[in-house]
Amino acid sequence: MSAGKPVACALVGLGRWGQRLAEAASRPESHVQVIRAVTRSPEKARAFCAEHGLGLSGDFDALLADPAIEALVLATPHSQHGTQIKAAAAAGKHVFVEKPLALTLAEAEEAVAACRAQGVVLAVGFNRRF
Repeated sequence: MSAGKPVACALVGLGRWGQRLAEAASRPESHVQVIRAVTRSPEKARAFCAEHGLGLSGDFDALLADPAIEALVLATPHSQHGTQIKAAAAAGKHVFVEKPLALTLAEAEEAVAACRAQGVVLAVGFNRRF
């Protein structure tokens, strides 16, 4: 990540919440720029991605291998967070994930340790719903 330039991100998961995160990141004052999206159902997200100028695929592993992607924003089912965080860390990608970080303490500790070992930032978001 370099100062003054938005962090190039990929959004993983394009359900309702993933779309809200993409829209928030597209604000001019944002320090991140979502440039790609990955979802299990690309056909359901084509119109959204076209409207927001996002590359779209269903291949998480290709995303991890893409050197243009500096960070991932995870808006995926909670049960996938631990595995996805560890894979992102191994690929040298920073991670923003919505709570919960993981479903078990052991899985959360492994995710944190993986990010720490690779020197990548792990940030956990919290959305208060009323």
